[in-house]
Amino acid sequence: MTRTLRALGGLLCLAVVLTVAAVVAVGHPPTAAPPHDVLRPLRSVPVATQTIVVLGDSVVYGAHDVVHGGWVTRLDRLLAAAYPRDHPRLRNLAHNGGNTADLIADVRRLRREPHPALVMIAYGLNDFDERIPATILAAHLRAALHLLQTWPRPPIVTFMGMPPITALSPSRLRVERAYTDVIRRVAATAHAGYLDEFDLWLALGNAHLHSLRYDTEHPNRFGYAFTAATVAAFLEGSYLDAQGRVQSPRTPPTCAASVCGA
Repeated sequence: MTRTLRALGGLLCLAVVLTVAAVVAVGHPPTAAPPHDVLRPLRSVPVATQTIVVLGDSVVYGAHDVVHGGWVTRLDRLLAAAYPRDHPRLRNLAHNGGNTADLIADVRRLRREPHPALVMIAYGLNDFDERIPATILAAHLRAALHLLQTWPRPPIVTFMGMPPITALSPSRLRVERAYTDVIRRVAATAHAGYLDEFDLWLALGNAHLHSLRYDTEHPNRFGYAFTAATVAAFLEGSYLDAQGRVQSPRTPPTCAASVCGA
């Protein structure tokens, strides 16, 4: 009798254990082993750094500035501060002298290097000093544009007008104004951007026009800082997106018709 009761008790315990195990199994089904072909999140691929190349004469080169590279170096620092994660790198390929006759060679050398996203052309001051005809100036600019457009991936191109020469008489300033307007017209015909440095400087007034200069043609350190700030605003307004990447504007910026005419 005792053995029978013990046997029944053992069976009852076993039944209870099996019931509990079944309940646990139903409430918490076994976890399936992850398949081998589960996709893992891809690492973000870094975006290639873009470059902006500036071609020009001694004003672009940074002659007499305390900062090597003049306004181009200062502009690079401004963009780095504004877009610390990804900003285009500035390359100053200007000559300490020279005129638009050097521009074709500049573009040919540039083609042998990694292509920039944007090319800024800021020649003309020495052409004016050397009394090179405006027709030759325009021909050099158009030839450089044509070469750039033959690249497999042509860069965006912008032009900068000349700063006024402070030693000139009012009548000669009007002649220089007409000369720099040739650059604007070439840019407009090519649907390229144009930054009017001539009228920006004149708008400062006579006192600041002279106090921001090292000599009659070159800025001092404050004048170079002024140029860097104006070019930064020019680029941010039309050529850089919210992340600082170079983009092509729908309508290239140019001088207002109320200032420069049609």
